[in-house]
Amino acid sequence: MLFPTMPDTLSHQIWSLLGWNEVTLKRFLCAKKIFVTLPHASPNIFFPRAGVSKFVTDKQKEDHEIFHLRVVLTHTNFSDLGWRPYSWWYLNEEGVLIKQSIFSRNKKKKHYIISSQPPLLLDKQYYPSVLGHGIQLAQYADNLALSYIILQAFQEQLSGFSLAARTLYLPLDILILLMQTLARQQPGVHPWLLNLLTHAQSRKLNEYQLEDTHQWENAYVYDNYTNISLLFPLAPTAIVGGIKMQRYWPDIIDSVSIINEKTTTPCPIPQCLAFPQCQEYLLPYRPKQETLRQIQMADIEYSLAMAITEY
Repeated sequence: MLFPTMPDTLSHQIWSLLGWNEVTLKRFLCAKKIFVTLPHASPNIFFPRAGVSKFVTDKQKEDHEIFHLRVVLTHTNFSDLGWRPYSWWYLNEEGVLIKQSIFSRNKKKKHYIISSQPPLLLDKQYYPSVLGHGIQLAQYADNLALSYIILQAFQEQLSGFSLAARTLYLPLDILILLMQTLARQQPGVHPWLLNLLTHAQSRKLNEYQLEDTHQWENAYVYDNYTNISLLFPLAPTAIVGGIKMQRYWPDIIDSVSIINEKTTTPCPIPQCLAFPQCQEYLLPYRPKQETLRQIQMADIEYSLAMAITEY
């Protein structure tokens, strides 16, 4: 169960927030254009990474046929210095930068993956009231990664960085489980998937950490190329990323093209769409002078939670 302790009064709110309700799922299944983004599970949505979701949201406002699929990476660990999932930085009501430690990032534990940890357990009275409801909802998840996904969705919808009923937040491990089930139960119907997974580098979850396995059926996650290729059966129009994705995208295309040549049911290859490095659309969201001083002292970037408090 994803939300084992969730009261019935909050269930509709959480499912709607994540896009796991009838209206949003129907729009996803019927969408003519699907744009995929791949954030890491974290309470921190630092700039300029926050711009990826805003970039797609602006595209959706221009073209109502676009649906936004946010596939959230739940297998990342606490050594992730890009998203820093071990703590949450935010501004309190007085504008003071607070670092709320969530996990001890010592040498022994920094490679624990986020989804192996229990859900968020925080006292919302220490947070700005504008974030309080999101914190309340996040504590009903089954693990920390799901708590973070709820916080991400809450912040992005509250700030207008994602659109309700036109955005679906999907944990990567759930997508992988779905594709494994299809390949295992209906191999004759899904030969493309079976070919992809049998040649993947597989990793299983051993309590808190990932370790290699030779059994694709038991994998929690695969190599990066395979994880991204698993999106192709969903027929996305574009996968949105940065410069790093552009560098390895040709290798993904090469491996998928080889599989396409071996099967009678090839998968269409989506576009790799790089979001602009010069992000004029983020210019309104600049830290105030005192906030800038504090984040420079802390050696972190400005984040969406901070922008929500300031704007």
